[in-house]
Amino acid sequence: PNQEEPRKHLWIGKRRICFGETVIMKMRFERSMARINYRVVMGCLLSFMMIHTFLAFTMYDVRHSWFYIYDREKFETELRSRLDRSVRFFDRLSSSDLTTLNTSKNKTLCVGIVTTSRPNRYLLQLAASMLSKIDLEELLQLRFAMLSAHSRENHTDANLLSRWFEFHYSKNNALPYDHMHKLTLDYADLLDECRDTAGYSLILEDDTIATSHFVNKISKILPSVDQHNDLAFVKLYRGEVYTNWQATEVFFIILLAILIGSVTASLLAIPFNMTILSRRIIGGYVIFLCIYIPVVMGRQNVIGRPIGMHETKEGCCCQAHLYPNHQLASLAKYLRDHAGEDNDDILIDRYAQDAGLKTFLHTPSLFQHTGLASSRADVFMEILKSIR
Repeated sequence: PNQEEPRKHLWIGKRRICFGETVIMKMRFERSMARINYRVVMGCLLSFMMIHTFLAFTMYDVRHSWFYIYDREKFETELRSRLDRSVRFFDRLSSSDLTTLNTSKNKTLCVGIVTTSRPNRYLLQLAASMLSKIDLEELLQLRFAMLSAHSRENHTDANLLSRWFEFHYSKNNALPYDHMHKLTLDYADLLDECRDTAGYSLILEDDTIATSHFVNKISKILPSVDQHNDLAFVKLYRGEVYTNWQATEVFFIILLAILIGSVTASLLAIPFNMTILSRRIIGGYVIFLCIYIPVVMGRQNVIGRPIGMHETKEGCCCQAHLYPNHQLASLAKYLRDHAGEDNDDILIDRYAQDAGLKTFLHTPSLFQHTGLASSRADVFMEILKSIR
């Protein structure tokens, strides 16, 4: 025993030395892996900062992206410039031209405009944008009917434009209803006014401007309108904020991102000696990028929309609606029956849903919303930045 004790001690000592070396090697390996994980995390963060910075610098002036910087001062300057051009246009306009227009009997389209007196003289800008960008042959297809929520004395441009345009004045001002209720009734009255005068009606809000030769472009839509007996209306303007990524598309993007991230993480295991955690970090980062980049760029800048008329269920906004006139009577009745329940644009979309009718959107937009101030004095609206 006395002779075996040193051996036991030596053996135990060797075992301790081996055990200690194992612990040291394991600790070194763990520190090495931790450094790899740390470098992976830092690499992901730095690359994301570079990608984010690149997108921010390249897309700050690209509409529909998250980085777009809306220059309100520039917009207001453009608005004042457009107003000045509109005033000069009507100063030069000869009344005889529009007198010839008003005596024409064959009308294809009734252009109805709901208007109210507001700053920036929106109605004048809309009228100038339509008349200055179409030919006389196109004008001869139109009947203009303007319905003002204010009396002639209280509307800034009613006296000026009544020399050429047919004006009607709201019969609902004396009714004990709120602004939203009266506006819906005015819209219904304008539908009745246009109903028997043409085959189609284009109902506009006054704070819009028209694209050039809008009549010719609308005439190309009419054959498609005639093909759908169950068509309620065609939206000729749509705020792009409402045509961004839809829920089904986001779901598809997420699934595709997960697939790409998983494949990337698996491929990294072959040429690189990475830890499982590192591969998971990189896979998760790739998934994040595949979702982040298209979302911040905006749908319109990634895939856009097909040009032409296509069915849509998107609600909101009635700045520019094209109606087949056989729908106007039932729509006007619906609006009167439900006036005051919600805004007129919501009620119009609800009418289509309740009647089981289809609604369509035309792209690109043929009209642009330019209003800064709502017709309600207590409401100011953000401009939908959707010029195409």
